Amino acid sequence: MSWNVVDLLVMDWLLVCTVRPAWLIIPGTENCSSYSDYGHHFKGFLIGCVYTTLMALLFAGVDYAILRFVIWG
Repeated sequence: MSWNVVDLLVMDWLLVCTVRPAWLIIPGTENCSSYSDYGHHFKGFLIGCVYTTLMALLFAGVDYAILRFVIWG
């Protein structure tokens, strides 16, 4: 989850929304409103957090099952 926060604050909000360097902008999308829409990036952050949590729960369950039924017997 820490990486999601860094991605939101540094990469999305600071670089894309505020600084907006020319090398970062896809040609033909210079006037796209999503570049300066903080809510759009926050929504992506929330989706990423949910996805990360679900994957962490899945892998924790698999790890526990391996430990419980294979290693600990």
